[in-house]
Amino acid sequence: MKKYSIFSGNFFRITAAFLFFSAVRGADIFLNNVTGDDLNSGRTPSEAVRTQSRAIDLSRPSDRIIAANTGTVYDGSIAFTAKSGEKGKPIIFDGSFAVFRGTRPIDFSGYTHQGNGLYSKETDLSRLQNRYFIVFGGRMENMGRCSKGNRAPWKKKEQLGDYEFSYDESARILYLKIPSQKSLSECSIEAPEELLSGIAVMDSSHLIFRNIIVTHFWNDGCNLHKHCDDIRFENIIAFENGDDSVSAHETGTLFMSNFIGIRNSTGIANSSTTQVTMINCWFEDIIGQDVLIGLNKTGLEHILRNAWFEGSSPRGVLIAGCAAVFENCVFLNKRATPVNFTMRDCTAHLKNCYQSNHTVLIQTDNDSREAQESLTRSKMNEAVAVKDYLTNVFRAVFGGTILTTYGFKP
Repeated sequence: MKKYSIFSGNFFRITAAFLFFSAVRGADIFLNNVTGDDLNSGRTPSEAVRTQSRAIDLSRPSDRIIAANTGTVYDGSIAFTAKSGEKGKPIIFDGSFAVFRGTRPIDFSGYTHQGNGLYSKETDLSRLQNRYFIVFGGRMENMGRCSKGNRAPWKKKEQLGDYEFSYDESARILYLKIPSQKSLSECSIEAPEELLSGIAVMDSSHLIFRNIIVTHFWNDGCNLHKHCDDIRFENIIAFENGDDSVSAHETGTLFMSNFIGIRNSTGIANSSTTQVTMINCWFEDIIGQDVLIGLNKTGLEHILRNAWFEGSSPRGVLIAGCAAVFENCVFLNKRATPVNFTMRDCTAHLKNCYQSNHTVLIQTDNDSREAQESLTRSKMNEAVAVKDYLTNVFRAVFGGTILTTYGFKP
């Protein structure tokens, strides 16, 4: 069989052909969060529905939901629960690169001004605090806390700087700090709605999600729970979400291509018996842990090809209890000290992979020891070639404006 390099034109043509998925087409359902009305039929742009939930309710196998990119952010999740297409007849959700947001502006009623820009309100965050964040002026602030990484102690209210917050767990009081010369109404401050993910799939199969940006959700950018078979994520950006960029739980199959995750708590968190294939992925400035794969000792393959991880997450990489196939993958740690790259109770087949500033720990069989040697032998020029390849792919798919807006820094 003829071999193809990642850096050759032949490889790109074969990869591109593989990534585009065709299916039997049904009806188009139109979604518009500005002009739509959920009393409409959804069958034409002028009859568009207004909410994701209504569009999903109307969909049937082979249908395609088309969300208009109105320039106005869509509020809430794209959620499929016990709603499936059929084999060869998936339901397609095309977001047209619109933004779907998991936060809402804070209701400032009931806040007490304690002076010098410090405000407080009695608030019960007991269910939310380990992934809680606040968005000040469009930028997520999590105060050094996330569920799978470091969890800094809450600051005392006197220690807060501008555009920071804290929480008194015993008194159940939330504190917000803004510049003393401003009032709350002059600031753009948002908080996450409870327990939401951007794309949330539960007990549903034969679905395709493409051309979507999800940001500021309390939970994951993309999340699978229960049995979810034949799920595809294509051309997705997950930006500043409270937990994982993407996670697959329980059972099923997931295929992903052209995925960017930036400033989420975790890069990949597939601690499940789902068979996962990920092609052309970029993860940057992850807060807690870059990679968490396996853990259930099922031996299922997790395939990762053409991937770039760059950041300073404190927990690094953990591959456990699965068969990991990594090809053309780069792991760069920007912390002052090394973090762990751990392979435990798994088989790991690594080809053309590079790591920098990791302590590679092998707690498994000979295959993974060969993977350690592969990581050690890899050269920096191979890493640069992967970066250049992915940069060209993403510029073609997303365009320069979207990439710049969401912090993509090749």
